[in-house]
Amino acid sequence: MATSQLEQFNTVSILAGEDLSAAQFRFVKLSSGAVVKAGAGDPVLGVLLNKPASGEVASVQIGGIAPVAVDAAVTVDDKVMSSADGQAATKTGTNNSAGVALATATTAGEVIAVKLESSDGVPGGGVASFEDTAITPGVALALITVNGTDTLTLADGSLPGQEIEILCVSASNSPVGTLTINDVYGSEPTSWVFTTAGQGIKLRWTTTGWKLIGLKQMGSETVANAGTANPLCLLHLVSIADTVDFIQGSGVIAGQRSIWCATANSGTPVGTVSGLFYDEDGSADGIDVNFNAAGDSAALEWVGSRWFAYSLVSATVST
Repeated sequence: MATSQLEQFNTVSILAGEDLSAAQFRFVKLSSGAVVKAGAGDPVLGVLLNKPASGEVASVQIGGIAPVAVDAAVTVDDKVMSSADGQAATKTGTNNSAGVALATATTAGEVIAVKLESSDGVPGGGVASFEDTAITPGVALALITVNGTDTLTLADGSLPGQEIEILCVSASNSPVGTLTINDVYGSEPTSWVFTTAGQGIKLRWTTTGWKLIGLKQMGSETVANAGTANPLCLLHLVSIADTVDFIQGSGVIAGQRSIWCATANSGTPVGTVSGLFYDEDGSADGIDVNFNAAGDSAALEWVGSRWFAYSLVSATVST
């Protein structure tokens, strides 16, 4: 039998969401906060080490070198994925990789050593790529590709302190990649829209949800009348046609920046960006940034409770 290299924090204990008494050494995934057997090509949490019935505690290895049963013949150095019944199969197409085979198997059911894709000895390790699918919460770095309109999800973490960075590495074809987070800390955003390569967020799992601890802003967007700024975009472009109003939501992390620029004006231009701002005299009573002509701009920084305008070009903050 293959041996496993279990380092500190390489295993987690989670309730089984179904009968897994016949699923030892198979890939499992999270479902509604419990673990179930992974399906074909699914993103996986790790490998089941024991034989729990439904509702019993499952011991899941999430990093290192684990013993995994194979679904069919596998060759050493193959990237492997989960088969329909949670066993290891040679990775095909765009299916999620679960690890690398460290031995050759010739018979279904044989157990071999697999270096898990998320292996680095701590909860949330390794790098994996995702497109239009669920993001495995056990990786440290999730590289996402957005091609057209994509949908991504992030399930709950396993242990408090677990961290994950989600970084957009490619965006094409009018990209709109919407990430929905199952549980978040406090009133933080549950939805993020990725439109440009380089945009990213970093999260830490707490007992009540994912906490935002890092933000990478990149690129620009054109904001329509009554539209709200995307916090992942650094530059927000607006056209002032008669009376229009745009929305600057509260910041999501201290130091976040937001730059607004009017690109055109027509009619009787009156443009405002509504939000919470420090007035130009430092008073905490600003509610609008005012634009009237093309070229007007405001550069803002979130200082914990309001936006501070560190640069205004032909723009004013009003109460």
